[in-house]
Amino acid sequence: MTGAIEQYAPASGRVMREDSSIANVAAAMVPTTITSGQNASVTTTAAALGASLACAMVALSADDANGDVIYWGSATAQFSPLSAGQTVIIPISNVATIFVKAKSGTQKASYAALG
Repeated sequence: MTGAIEQYAPASGRVMREDSSIANVAAAMVPTTITSGQNASVTTTAAALGASLACAMVALSADDANGDVIYWGSATAQFSPLSAGQTVIIPISNVATIFVKAKSGTQKASYAALG
């Protein structure tokens, strides 16, 4: 009995569903592709980070040479700041749903979309 319980332990990535079937959730959480890109013209007007690209998460970075912060968020609100050289990991299903804007001037943002 102990072995049967152990194989469903969350640490193994295997979980039991309500119908008693087994799902391997660890495999579903591991990205298999990485696509990188850059938005070299982040201005004070909010715009999509990049083109539509399905993913599981995005690593968004403010360029090291930026002279001011960039803000990221949704199409209607961008309040989370990133200073030059900072990176944030965002669990999201599409790159184009992340919007960025600069506090001042024209800044750069890079991303790695993991899918």
